[in-house]
Amino acid sequence: MKKILLGFFFLTSLVSYSQVLSSQKFQSGKFTIPSTESHDALDPAVCEKFKSGKFKIDDKISGVTEVTRNGSQQIEHNLDTGVKIELKIEWIDHCNYKLSFVKILENPKNEKVLEDVNSQVEIIKGSGSGYDYKIKFDKFNLEDKNKMVIQ
Repeated sequence: MKKILLGFFFLTSLVSYSQVLSSQKFQSGKFTIPSTESHDALDPAVCEKFKSGKFKIDDKISGVTEVTRNGSQQIEHNLDTGVKIELKIEWIDHCNYKLSFVKILENPKNEKVLEDVNSQVEIIKGSGSGYDYKIKFDKFNLEDKNKMVIQ
């Protein structure tokens, strides 16, 4: 279960978050219980530039993931495992979106991929080089924060 749960981290790590990850990595303390802290609302114009384009996530747990986002589609390719997945992205408002698993595009090493876990992402800070985000998983009481960098 821990392996599968961490796998979804790639699918969002957000994005992070759909690769096989060991239980040792789960015990690393990367995941936390959702907090009740509030973030100042971002100017919608700041988040608008993140709705399409190419991004990168460099995560200590799941490795480097390239993200390509266009319209309602997001493709995530983990460079460490080779897994490439397609996600549906649904923008709730300018700075919040939902990610839903669609299908596996490539899986050369037959990694386990969570296919039935979705997430909600909140952009909490934006800059010219990318954004910091908070991700919550729908089936688990887990939350994580990470950074998406524009490529």
